[in-house]
Amino acid sequence: MNTSSLALSGSLGLAAHAAWDGTSKTLTLTPLAAWPEGASQHLGLSVSDLAGNAIIPIDAAFSVLNGVVYVKTTGSNSNPGTSDSPKATIPAAITQAANYFATAEVHVAQGTYDVSIDAGTHIVMKRGIAVMGGYSSSSWATRDWTANTTTIQDIASTGGAAFDYKEVVYFDSATDAQSIIDGFTIIAPSGVGRSDGVLVSGGSPVIRNNRIYGGATVVNFALGIEVRGSNGALISHNTIYARGAAGSDTLGINDYQSSSRIEYNDIDGGAGERCVGINLDSSSSTVIFANTVYGGSGNQSRAVAAISSVTMMTLENNVLHGGAGSSVRGVYIDSPGIIRNNTICGGGNGDPRGITIDNTSAAITIDNNIIFSGSSTGGYGIEEMSTAPHPSLIVRNNDIWGCPDGLYYHGLVATTIADMEAYLGGRGATASGNVSVDPSFISPRGADNDLSTMNDNNWSLSATSPVKDAGLNGAKEDWDFTTDVTGAARTPLDSSVTGWSMGAYEVN
Repeated sequence: MNTSSLALSGSLGLAAHAAWDGTSKTLTLTPLAAWPEGASQHLGLSVSDLAGNAIIPIDAAFSVLNGVVYVKTTGSNSNPGTSDSPKATIPAAITQAANYFATAEVHVAQGTYDVSIDAGTHIVMKRGIAVMGGYSSSSWATRDWTANTTTIQDIASTGGAAFDYKEVVYFDSATDAQSIIDGFTIIAPSGVGRSDGVLVSGGSPVIRNNRIYGGATVVNFALGIEVRGSNGALISHNTIYARGAAGSDTLGINDYQSSSRIEYNDIDGGAGERCVGINLDSSSSTVIFANTVYGGSGNQSRAVAAISSVTMMTLENNVLHGGAGSSVRGVYIDSPGIIRNNTICGGGNGDPRGITIDNTSAAITIDNNIIFSGSSTGGYGIEEMSTAPHPSLIVRNNDIWGCPDGLYYHGLVATTIADMEAYLGGRGATASGNVSVDPSFISPRGADNDLSTMNDNNWSLSATSPVKDAGLNGAKEDWDFTTDVTGAARTPLDSSVTGWSMGAYEVN
């Protein structure tokens, strides 16, 4: 081949460098920069042999993927998945991305994408693949997941028993921190035995910026997200509603034998018989940080529950409401835990408790919280159910107020802080710095004058709040966070004697 006669053309040829290896008779084309993405990209090539005879020119069309596979409701799965020739379904795009790239993204345009676990068309996530919703149907350059609603729903699956999982999105044990679902409305199937919006079975994926709904009219269990056997799942900035129906168990998040980080979510435990916003079951070291959690409207509801030998629960900077059932709890714990700087309402009715410690002598630290029953007719701040001494219990610098039946309940009903601290001290526990005062919330019941409707309540503190600076100084105590539920800095952040504000909100 006469290499001096070689000429490249087309969108790919003009962006390439050519090198001829006369020994192996191989022509190698190398992009000068990233080749242009899209379907029907052209490569033209013309050349002569050493005698000057023109070789038949080549004009070939290729589809170029640049680490992203595209999906649109008007696409086709026979398409290559480029921006100008997208796939029609998310599973097809995930398969395409995983076949060609170790790490890649799937960009999904607004619209509704029907799936069915019964038919095997649900979303099975892959290692290294991030699936991103919220793109405009008219321009891939525009992404807004709140405005460009991108819905994945299973409205076809039926039947199933209590542990016959029916999920919309599934992560297996091979998924990692680059396995991401972001920007979707996810609706789990209804009318089934067990319904999950998202099921994580091992791995360490990321679930963020989604609206996630468990199934309605389920027989046994409705869950927004279930995490089983995961070490490092991140659940962040989602709105989660378990839904469910009378007679079912409903959980916004169920964290089973896992070590997850659950942060900045808005969670509702649903409308089943037994409801929990965040449930930890045999988990190891899950962190619950800066969430707003409503236990639910079922007969028994809890905002947060840590049960069955959880190794350690860390609960910090959350706004918690136990719910509206007949038996409601802000926090229910029978395992070791750290409960710091939360605003905890037992519930609007149903004999509420801010915190119930159930039959355990485990190490539990309760610092800097605002705890109130939420009912004008009954309820306790802290309830202990074990009859044994509890020397590993620490209760410091909390505001326990608005509890008509008592601030603390055990063998003694303590109606004053002095009585509570004396009684706890007599049982070997540590109790100091606690108060019982109205914390001066900005708008505790909201415009509708209803404590149980969380969206319009404002439990941040007024500038003159009596619990401003009344908590322990977390910086001095070397705690693992420096911000409040809104992301504002806690102050001070040095070792001065001034304390942080109690509750989830800092007043600077």
